[in-house]
Amino acid sequence: MDVAQFPGNQDANEEHDGEANAKSQGLDHVAFGRNGFIGTLRGVFDATAHHVKEGGGQAGQNGQERKCNNYFHDRNYRMSWKALTSALKKNTGLQSVLWLSLAIVGVAIACQLGFWQLGRAQTKLDWQAEMTKKAQMPVLEGSFLGGAQDSEANRVVLQHRPIQLEGEWLSQHTVYLDNRQMNARPGFYVLTPLKVQGTGAVVLVQRGWVGRDFTDRTRLPAIQTPAGPVTLSGLIALPPSKLYALGEEAKTVIRQNLDLKDFRVETGLPLLEISVIQTGAASEGLLREWPQAATGVEKHHGYAFQWFGLALLIALLYVWFQIVRPRIKSKVIDSH
Repeated sequence: MDVAQFPGNQDANEEHDGEANAKSQGLDHVAFGRNGFIGTLRGVFDATAHHVKEGGGQAGQNGQERKCNNYFHDRNYRMSWKALTSALKKNTGLQSVLWLSLAIVGVAIACQLGFWQLGRAQTKLDWQAEMTKKAQMPVLEGSFLGGAQDSEANRVVLQHRPIQLEGEWLSQHTVYLDNRQMNARPGFYVLTPLKVQGTGAVVLVQRGWVGRDFTDRTRLPAIQTPAGPVTLSGLIALPPSKLYALGEEAKTVIRQNLDLKDFRVETGLPLLEISVIQTGAASEGLLREWPQAATGVEKHHGYAFQWFGLALLIALLYVWFQIVRPRIKSKVIDSH
């Protein structure tokens, strides 16, 4: 076995060779001298200049190639509206498919909107029929209001039902709602809470309409509010609808709107979540020709007619321009 093959001896040999090389390199460096150092620097500068020159030429060449690529790319791939229409004119098959697709989409959208308007009209007709049906149901007694209107579902069921009330007016809490009309005349809706006999409940009654004094806006019209027990007939309804108002309203006798929750806090009365519209002949200086709730069915039918008419127009235009007119033109050309 050769001892020189051991790893330790191999490392020793490498170190020995390194020392020898270092000594020889040191001699070479000494022999290099002044002239050798200057020559070496000159060679480095020449090589650097050569690389800079070649790099500049390569950059210029790359710039030229980039310009050419951009030119040919813009020229070959830029798609303008003019090019698109030109392509469609040349390809009659694609043009026919496009016009057919547009006509189908237009007719489908117009028909869908027409059926939507008919659906809204039918919904309002059903609502009106429900109102008429409820108004013809048996008359409820005032005692029925004790707990029947606790939930919103029950209030919806009770709405438009006829009712007969017995109780006493709380006239000190009467409110006049301004800018309300009856028979196209502006005036006030008069609202007075009624304490229902035998239940302790208090319900807000829309008693009727009275004209206003146009010379003095703040003057209250003359109405009569009987004292003691009274009996009245009416229809169960939601609180009065609200009109647009600027800013916060003052809590006065004459006001634009009445919020039932705020009025409950204002008066301290246990008002029910519903109200009653008093019906019957005019009395106590009040008119009770209440306007019927407008369903607007005619408006929806008109809109539906317009949408279906538009769908028919789109179909007729497509048939004329894509089927009839090309055939007429083709026959004229053949005859010549």
